[in-house]
Amino acid sequence: MDPVTQGVLGAVAAQAVLGPRAGHRVWIAGLAGGLLPDADVLLTPLADPALPWELHRHFTHAYLMAPVMGLLAGAVLLLLPGFRRRAGLTLGAAVLGALTHAPLDLSTSYGTKVYWPFSLENATLDLYPIIDPLLTLVLLLTLVFAARRRSRRPALVAVAFLVLYTGFALHQRSEALETQAALARSRGHVPVRARLMPLPASLLAWRSLYEVDGQVVADLIRPVPFGDTRVVAGGSAPLLREDDVLAGASDTERVRSVYRRFRTFADGWTAWLPGDRDAVGDMRFSVAAGFRPPWSLRLGRTPEEPAVSWQPRVFEHGDIQGLLSVILGTAEELTPAPELEDDAPLTLPAAFLGTWESTGTSGGLDGTSLPRKERRGRERIVIGAANTLLRQGPPVTRSIQPFTVRKGKTIFSSEPQWMILLQPGDQEFVLQLGPDDTLSMSENVYDGYGTSYRRVRE
Repeated sequence: MDPVTQGVLGAVAAQAVLGPRAGHRVWIAGLAGGLLPDADVLLTPLADPALPWELHRHFTHAYLMAPVMGLLAGAVLLLLPGFRRRAGLTLGAAVLGALTHAPLDLSTSYGTKVYWPFSLENATLDLYPIIDPLLTLVLLLTLVFAARRRSRRPALVAVAFLVLYTGFALHQRSEALETQAALARSRGHVPVRARLMPLPASLLAWRSLYEVDGQVVADLIRPVPFGDTRVVAGGSAPLLREDDVLAGASDTERVRSVYRRFRTFADGWTAWLPGDRDAVGDMRFSVAAGFRPPWSLRLGRTPEEPAVSWQPRVFEHGDIQGLLSVILGTAEELTPAPELEDDAPLTLPAAFLGTWESTGTSGGLDGTSLPRKERRGRERIVIGAANTLLRQGPPVTRSIQPFTVRKGKTIFSSEPQWMILLQPGDQEFVLQLGPDDTLSMSENVYDGYGTSYRRVRE
């Protein structure tokens, strides 16, 4: 979160725990401890110019480093005579302040290496906005009262507010998650993965992202307590593969190295900026429902240009105005959210639909062929949009079977796969598309059999 909130929270924590025993020294030391981890911005000149924020929220934000950062902040204050007289209390308050830094950053969506050095994961809870004026204001006011009155009570009020505010954030996230699921279901989508992040400045506006069929789908969700949730549909964009980025690069190895780190930083949510195939955006963030990220990578296409460079985006007045209109609920684009209907039938993606002709059979696990008497020869199947399977050819002349669709783990893979449950008989098959218009349909049981098909162009 922003440095002001970080520092104030550290001061409040120190004041709440240690109280007025050392006057203003306690909250000042807590403030210093809460601020110091963000001194990693001074390491920016040491970072790759194409990734200037690569060292931000790194080792200085780790849980393991919190006591060290607190002791460093306290040691600096001990250079001042007033703090030196209460050295133990100063160091303790600074450590308390530093201990609040990592959890607060973890609650935002940026990503923080809190588990360093054991893991370089950019951990996040997607719970608070990166900038939250309401939270900052409440913490600041209670700190002022606590400092002026030399009292612990206002700081304890701030802690109570933080607990309640976290509960409100969890409620808002839960409502937004339900709406995200309803949006996906209403479109016939089964997301491979999804993220839900509060937009800057409020818990009333959330950015929804999910991946389906190689696309990132973005929406804006506005859940309101005791009110109706509304949404703004933001559209979709193809997620980038490394080969897409390297095509036409002036320095392949340089672009590959930077892009891989950028993709990790962006949690894999990378796509071309709209109308610009020379810029790779971090699509996690946008103040609008679409794809206008705050930063991107600019790819050089000529020897005179840098092979890859960092490109921040300057937000305009219209961006801020649009964000405020969504938070206040006055945006004209807001529409009622669909209801989540658990009994709504799921349908297969269009790529599975059409006529397919069998090309062979094999065992689902051991690779053996079906017995000759059970082979179906040149059977054709037609997968319809209305969740029906039409069989044509031996051994059945013509039959139609309805099916239901689900997506999940199978005996073949822990990754979600498309499956159909044929009726009658409740026989479940796993469907997988292959190269050159091929399809496999395998029984989702151990030692089950499968059939391979090739699309028939009619």
